[in-house]
Amino acid sequence: MDEGLAQDKGQEMRFAAALLAARQDRGNDAIELIDAVPRENWTEGMTALAKRVQYGQYLDGLRAQERNGDFNALANSIGTTPKWRAEPEVQALEQNLQRKRQVRLRMSYENAIIDGDEGVSRIDSDEIPLQLDLPLDFERTLFLRADTLNANSGRVNPATASNFAKLGTTLPTDPAIASDRLDQNYKGHVVGVGVQTEQYRVDLGTTVGDYPVNDWVGGVQWRTSLGEGSLRLEVARRMVNGSVLSTTGAIDPLTGERWGGARRNGVSAVYYQAFNPTLDFVGIARANLITGKNIPDNTEYNLQGIVGKTVFQRPGHEVEIGASLFLWSFEKNLRFYTFGQGGYYSPQAFGSLTFPITWTGNMNGWSWQAQARVGASESREDDTALYPLNPELAAAAAAQGNPTLQIGGPGGGTSTGLRLALERQVLKNFVVGGYFEIDRSEGYNPDRLQLYLKYSFGDFFELSVPPEGVAPYSRF
Repeated sequence: MDEGLAQDKGQEMRFAAALLAARQDRGNDAIELIDAVPRENWTEGMTALAKRVQYGQYLDGLRAQERNGDFNALANSIGTTPKWRAEPEVQALEQNLQRKRQVRLRMSYENAIIDGDEGVSRIDSDEIPLQLDLPLDFERTLFLRADTLNANSGRVNPATASNFAKLGTTLPTDPAIASDRLDQNYKGHVVGVGVQTEQYRVDLGTTVGDYPVNDWVGGVQWRTSLGEGSLRLEVARRMVNGSVLSTTGAIDPLTGERWGGARRNGVSAVYYQAFNPTLDFVGIARANLITGKNIPDNTEYNLQGIVGKTVFQRPGHEVEIGASLFLWSFEKNLRFYTFGQGGYYSPQAFGSLTFPITWTGNMNGWSWQAQARVGASESREDDTALYPLNPELAAAAAAQGNPTLQIGGPGGGTSTGLRLALERQVLKNFVVGGYFEIDRSEGYNPDRLQLYLKYSFGDFFELSVPPEGVAPYSRF
């Protein structure tokens, strides 16, 4: 074609060269070739080619803005170029864009049960997460959280609970033990406000209600690309789940003093990379300082690596097998429930290897995910003082013949788990779903059930594949 142009620069030769350039995705070259022909000499074919190339370049630019998450720029590009606005591809992009301005509501009911001593380590808690999304523009969304959290442990029995609060420092019949303080059941809310985009999330919240310890939470999360993968960094202060004591704090039936309400203050990094369409990797690193009311500060570190391999794939179905290695360490062992202890599992060394198999699917307005997992772990806990902040309490407990030191040692064993999740698109703008999850390992056997709904005050709420519930603010 170049040789032909060298011999003949007529408009037919230029048009032929422009057609070839357009087919080779050299749009600028195609336009340059036919622009050399006076506009009054253009044929219908030249006019159609110029329009097709210019529209293709415009559409490529719009799609690049959509891929990069530049939705405000995308809206501006569509709005300032009205001549292409009636094209089907542009209309589809604009429809997807307008859906980002729809107000959305997410709500769920979640019940969590962990066996344990009544009033001490048992959990039977209800949470009702509620999130309202209010778009500020095409990229930023203001979200409001107003979660109800009823943290229930039951009623302490002083005759059998010398391992709780300061009860071990006195007789079970001590008249100073207030009957109305034996119930360790607390009701309240976890409220917050934040702004999020596809690149970052900022939030600030607090607990309110009759919790023994009310304190603030919040964080800043940022996502970016790194090499062939993506990186998510976060600086945050979050609640420490694991018991009523660690989550909301507790009240000593003997003196009415409050302790617990642990909070993680730290940084985390999550890296994701897909090596190919069937093999991916997730790496996680965290470092935290755990603080709380009348409990010692504690440092926490963990590393996790997860590899997933898709072994079966058909339209609407995917089966993945994986392997997860988890390493965990705390400076202090504070998992007990006497006054000054934190009520959260905190081994000095912990390692586990887990193998999950996951089936994910979607069909006819349904999406689902089923996962079964088996694993093994090894751990070590140091000896820990049951009254780490007050030697006088330890002396009083010793005088009653009660222990003041919890002996540590090795631990671990095998574990199994099962998770079943289902979601249904009831209407174009209304989705319902739920999941059930159980874990079984040595000394830890939680059950969790969640039912949820997601509603858009516009015309659409997409079905999540896999199903995605509403995470309580207490577990952000």
